[in-house]
Amino acid sequence: EVSIIIPVFTGHENLKYLLPAINQQALPPREIIIVDSCSYTAVKELIDNIHLDIPVHYHREDKRAFPGKARNIGVSIAKYAYIAFLYCRTIPSDDWLYQYSQFIQDNNSGMIAGSTTALANNKFQWYLRTASYGTCFFESVPGTLMKKQLFESTGGFIDDLRMAEDLEWYKRLRRTEIEFIQIETPFLK
Repeated sequence: EVSIIIPVFTGHENLKYLLPAINQQALPPREIIIVDSCSYTAVKELIDNIHLDIPVHYHREDKRAFPGKARNIGVSIAKYAYIAFLYCRTIPSDDWLYQYSQFIQDNNSGMIAGSTTALANNKFQWYLRTASYGTCFFESVPGTLMKKQLFESTGGFIDDLRMAEDLEWYKRLRRTEIEFIQIETPFLK
């Protein structure tokens, strides 16, 4: 039983692709939690106009919530034993949750790190991808599936970091020797 948490500040228009992709999962989540800190109402309107078989819990933050804070809020709302993180600009493969749950079960682990590959839809994105990750997979918080209780034991993300809260969190996990599975197959784009 999985709760998916999605922070939204910019890129909300991509939810019209992400939410149907979540709805098509071979192992569907029990709930989707969207933590919205946009300065306009378009996110709620978009959610209201997409039919999903999965309950969506919409949470509005009046002040801007950086990704770490938004994820922490989402975890506090989550009702289920496992949590998974996505970002509004990621699209998971249809078997992402199923495969990750199998990896966790087969390896008796509490966590599997997200594995993502970057796409480039225009020349600028191509240059950006070439200068950063290239066409290889990379470890990412989006796509991560873990026990909620394990996440809470880490202290969560640092709320007020504008960026790199994910890198700091992974560094902290490694320092505290929390073991997690990493795979080389990217399940997110």
